Amino acid sequence: RRHLAFVSQFTDDVSHLPGSSNIIADALSRSNPQEELVDSCSFEDQFVSEFPSSETVASVSEVFSHPSASVVRSAQEADVGLLNWIQRHLDPATPFEPRLLPSSDDSGVDLWFDVSNSSQKLLVPSNLQENVFHVIHSPSHSGFKATYKALANRFYWPTIKRDVKSWCKSCLGCQRNKV
Repeated sequence: RRHLAFVSQFTDDVSHLPGSSNIIADALSRSNPQEELVDSCSFEDQFVSEFPSSETVASVSEVFSHPSASVVRSAQEADVGLLNWIQRHLDPATPFEPRLLPSSDDSGVDLWFDVSNSSQKLLVPSNLQENVFHVIHSPSHSGFKATYKALANRFYWPTIKRDVKSWCKSCLGCQRNKV
């Protein structure tokens, strides 16, 4: 009763929200025991401090956000799941069209893209997917729909929609933006 009186100072619209519908509470109150938490600020400080002070490093996200075409190609070749997906979809009867195309950095390295629907979407290997998500998502924490749209316009992997939804649900920045 005392708590209700306190809350009523701010709003008179108090209603029950089932736990399954309260995404904010799930992300903020439930920790994932398999996932090791890393303090990103201390990581960035540690990472930047490893460089000589005369060098300028803009940010960790810029350092990690754009791997070279050869790194992406090596990751594509090492991702057995992606290679199997490409092999299955080389058949013209499927809705996807995987093609090897030259990378945009003039390195002479060819990368796998999906060229269906008159667009070129980079096929992202599994070990780079979460990094790609963070590069697109972290500057604005714009939530699932906007993040998915931004990613899906330029990138593809078979579980992209499910992964983006899961990562956005567990993103503390997104949950803070919703409050």
